[in-house]
Amino acid sequence: SSIKTNYYTWHGGADWQFLPGHQLSVDYLGYLEDWRNTTYSSIRNDDPGGKLLSFSRSSNDLIEPYYYDGVNLNYKYDIDPSGKKITSELHYDSYRNHSDVTQITDQYDAAGNFSNNTTFKGHQPGSIRIISAKSDAVLPLAEFSFRTGLKFAEVKNDLEQRFDSLHNGSYTEINDMSNHFRYTERIAAAYFIVSKKMNKTGIDAGLRLEYTKADGYTVKQDTGNRWEYAKLFPSFSMEQELDENNKISFSASRRINRPSYSQLNPIRWYSDPFFYSTGDPKLKPEMAWTVSTAYSLKQKYIFTISYGYSSNHIMRTLIPDSNGATIKNLAANVGSMQQLDLLASLPVTISSFWQLQLTPDVSYMAYPISQLEGTTTLRKWFGTMSVQQQLRVPGGIKVDMTSKYYTEALRGTYLTKAGFYTDIGMKKTFLKNNLDVVLTATNIFNSARYHGISQSNITDYYYDNKLDTRRIAITLHYHVGSDLIKGNNKTTEEQDRL
Repeated sequence: SSIKTNYYTWHGGADWQFLPGHQLSVDYLGYLEDWRNTTYSSIRNDDPGGKLLSFSRSSNDLIEPYYYDGVNLNYKYDIDPSGKKITSELHYDSYRNHSDVTQITDQYDAAGNFSNNTTFKGHQPGSIRIISAKSDAVLPLAEFSFRTGLKFAEVKNDLEQRFDSLHNGSYTEINDMSNHFRYTERIAAAYFIVSKKMNKTGIDAGLRLEYTKADGYTVKQDTGNRWEYAKLFPSFSMEQELDENNKISFSASRRINRPSYSQLNPIRWYSDPFFYSTGDPKLKPEMAWTVSTAYSLKQKYIFTISYGYSSNHIMRTLIPDSNGATIKNLAANVGSMQQLDLLASLPVTISSFWQLQLTPDVSYMAYPISQLEGTTTLRKWFGTMSVQQQLRVPGGIKVDMTSKYYTEALRGTYLTKAGFYTDIGMKKTFLKNNLDVVLTATNIFNSARYHGISQSNITDYYYDNKLDTRRIAITLHYHVGSDLIKGNNKTTEEQDRL
């Protein structure tokens, strides 16, 4: 495959303190990601004995410009020096995606003789508009601290897809492949958190109420789906100082993971004539409980154990299409998922100019996947080891090197292979610390690959990808005048679901 991306971005913002304690800021971010991907595939058609009957070769050319405009308006009122404050945010985000795909497939018999050609084009204009508003208050009192807030968000998603097939020199619409999906979602939420410190014990207890109303409509099938529900999400955490060198903490919370907008869209994204990805408008949100405990030694070494259990777990699953010859990569609720994580953060000082941060992570995961007959539950232990090194070398040069090793792991229906990579960066300042020169290099040993083998017997499917690697970049940053506007680059929950 061949991927080409041109990325353009523009950003501006302003702050205004119009009264003592009152600050108003506005931030705008826009970008254009001009993305193009051309993939090639070969498909064999064998008889039950493994003898070649025919084969095909396909090219899939996808042109996908992606536009974004986002405006954030923020207000902060510092009530008094004790920490009482009120903050409010208003977000408007607009995403537009105008993608076009051309797929050409040549078919051959077992002897390699050309038999026929199929060509189709797809046009997939889509837009997502997000409006959200929230307000939070922090009210430290004599006996405890109180935080509360309100939020409202509205999302409108409109995605149309039309496929046309080439016949006798002209294109005609393929009705069973074309579709149009509209989705509207409104979420209202309120929360409060009470915090209290008693000697060496700190406690936080909170409750969040969320009300969701959503409507999805598939135009071609003239079918709609509606969700309307209210849910409570409690949270609790406690921290206990045993002495000046030892501290333990515990937390438990319930949360909701809503499906991304692409997971809800019943639109097809083809990789080749026999494989495509799609969403399901009937997806339910994933509900999860998370319990975690941590131990801190000398305020440096941290050891954490976390356990999570979720129902209506959302993941991609491979199933045969209705025609039996095509595989569908479908977003689906597959049942329950369990995950156990053991994590440590271990800083190590080699010398005054050489410091390390070791982060070992061991995990266990279990969840069901679909098979030709029923389901099976995948279970596996896996882990990672990250090593971050910071060095100061002669000449005032700062060096950061990050290495990561990962074992075989479960990723959806796939078992991925082990691997490792190393990134490195160097920084030097000039002109009285006003000019920063940064040199970065990714995957310097050319070792990072992404291998995955499907654990479902529905199809024999695997991938072996090598993404953008060994990229070297030089960045120049010159400071002029006072500090630059930092802007408000925080993403909302709705943006994270894109």
